[in-house]
Amino acid sequence: MNELENIKKDELTENEAGAPEKAKDKKKKSVVESEIVKDYDYAKKIAAELNIGKQQTNVTLELIRDGNTIPFIARYRKEQTDNLDETVLKDIYDRYEYLIKLMSRKDEVVRS
Repeated sequence: MNELENIKKDELTENEAGAPEKAKDKKKKSVVESEIVKDYDYAKKIAAELNIGKQQTNVTLELIRDGNTIPFIARYRKEQTDNLDETVLKDIYDRYEYLIKLMSRKDEVVRS
């Protein structure tokens, strides 16, 4: 029997590539990612790079983490982001995704 047959079906989830993985492995990954997010001030870095306010960046990142889309934020959350347009919001999102991947990679290298 291979390893996947030994694991209960409800313990399996799919990773980003669609391959099955153990649920507890996914939990470990999310814990590591959350530690990385807490350790690094993404809003400060992004605000400095894009020449916008840290508070605007903080609010935008919170809205993105809550699952809001860029068009939704641009149209319906203007008052919270101080009227940032869609291109700036997209730049914030892209830079945030890049920094998350970079910090994850740094963490992997340090751990190995």
